[in-house]
Amino acid sequence: ACSIQKRCSGMKAVYGLLIGLFIVVIIGNAILHGTTKSLIEKLTESIEKLPTKEDIRVVEKRLEEISEKIPKPVEVKPPPKPVKLLTEKEIEEAKMLYFKYCAGCHGTLRKGGTGPGLTKYIGKPELISEAKSIIEKGRRGMPAWKGVISDAEIELLSKFLAVEPPEPPMLTMDEIKKTVYAIPTEKLPKEPIHEYDINNLMVVMLRDIGKVAIVDMESKKIIKTLRVGYAPHTAEPTPDGRFVVVVSRDGWVSKIDLYSLDIVGKVRVSYDARGIAISKYPGFEGKYALIGSYWPPYAVIIDLETMQPLKIINLQGFDVEGKYVKESRAACVSGTKIAPVFIISAKELGEVWLVDYTDLNNLKVIKIKTDKWLHDGFLDFKQRYWMVAANMRNKMVVVDVLKGKFVAFIETGKMPHPGPGAKWIHSKYGPVAATVHIREGKVTIWGIDPENHPEYAWKIIAEIRYAKAGGGLFIRTHPNSPYIFVDAALSRDPDEARTIWAIDKETFEIVKAIKVTDKEGAKALHFEFNKDGTEVWVSVWHPDGELVIYDAKTLEEKARIKKDEYPELITPTGKFAIYNRVHHVG
Repeated sequence: ACSIQKRCSGMKAVYGLLIGLFIVVIIGNAILHGTTKSLIEKLTESIEKLPTKEDIRVVEKRLEEISEKIPKPVEVKPPPKPVKLLTEKEIEEAKMLYFKYCAGCHGTLRKGGTGPGLTKYIGKPELISEAKSIIEKGRRGMPAWKGVISDAEIELLSKFLAVEPPEPPMLTMDEIKKTVYAIPTEKLPKEPIHEYDINNLMVVMLRDIGKVAIVDMESKKIIKTLRVGYAPHTAEPTPDGRFVVVVSRDGWVSKIDLYSLDIVGKVRVSYDARGIAISKYPGFEGKYALIGSYWPPYAVIIDLETMQPLKIINLQGFDVEGKYVKESRAACVSGTKIAPVFIISAKELGEVWLVDYTDLNNLKVIKIKTDKWLHDGFLDFKQRYWMVAANMRNKMVVVDVLKGKFVAFIETGKMPHPGPGAKWIHSKYGPVAATVHIREGKVTIWGIDPENHPEYAWKIIAEIRYAKAGGGLFIRTHPNSPYIFVDAALSRDPDEARTIWAIDKETFEIVKAIKVTDKEGAKALHFEFNKDGTEVWVSVWHPDGELVIYDAKTLEEKARIKKDEYPELITPTGKFAIYNRVHHVG
């Protein structure tokens, strides 16, 4: 518009100059050729036909009207220079914080899992305050982290979510082999070199100090602690009860000899591991172990005697909805005595894999399509049916391990989380199983015996509501206790988070709510029984940790192991009694 107006205002001057030059050229040419008179007559005639001043004013006015209607150009500002939210040092610190507190639920690449995806925050500094508020206060199944981690750490995590997630590297077989440590079998003791009953020993995860405690459940003493790796997560004894293998979240696998109570083998299979399964099929008892990894997205089979890695199983692929998944994690894994297979719950794929270990050079894998977001799972009494939570889909999935087929979905409630699960024999319904839920304080019970009680198999027979302000993580029972025990570790009510409930296995009535501790910020969670099932043990998850023991029938407190006596009793979480785990009790 501006250029048009400038052209209008200078139009007359240019026009007049051109006419003048035209006349001069023509007259000069006419003089040279002696035709001046006729030329002047013709020029006069032509000039009379030229536009008048009035004609020019009309054109100028019209051009001005047109120029007013033309949109004025938008001023384009140069893009702002990118703001560097974190220094390289802060990014390294934030990566560790995220791995420690967030990756398990939200994923290494922030695509989600048990918790929602966090990709909406990437490249959006304006959402940092929103992220900070959620981290501080929590929501739904996510606990409030204010008071658990420092304000500075919360601020750092909030900013980190706006940064593109760094993708950790993969691990090769050669790299895994370089981490192997193993004491030869012939150099191990032939019998226990201590006075304790191995069948009454228990391994306790001391999460925040990277150690496990070996506890004698008879004397109620911590015998010793062993450093295994960052955030020990789970433990599995060999079928003969000689060794127990611990998996830490930094990918270290530690084999503990229960004869010497020392670590006799180690290997690092990944950067982030969660579960372990040990071969149980006759002829393969204790020969292999499979470790499920969150990153890299694979599972690794190792020789349990030498700790050498034997096979890497890639879990990347297309999910049940046809989408390619790069971060496909191995959630809960298991072995079974009825078939020579490892069970892998491929979380993001929504598939249960049965890995035949009879020929590792020609690995056979059956992939059973179920539903996405598979998490914790457990087997029935016969170890034939695998029951695993598709927790973001609010259901349990049932798979027949013997036939390698999908069996049923059980719609249970908001985000089922059975942990090791609970199963028992009911007088009317026969064998039953149960789970708690992350997002609601509810127990769901269903039948698990299609052969003898088909009318109840894979059908919900009871729902019991207990906590009002949120859900729990663990449920457990024992044949010699009349109760199932549940926690509400994720309740928004601090008192509920410090409480456990005893529920009658026959009537499904809540018998007692027990407040385990008054410690601020503490959570009462995870249950384990002693060998004969007369005692149930509960963890107080807190820097000033405790192990609290109750009579499994009267529900009276019997003992309390405190940090005052054992300074390393820091953030005790999962507990794994050797006898119960070997014999598949509860």
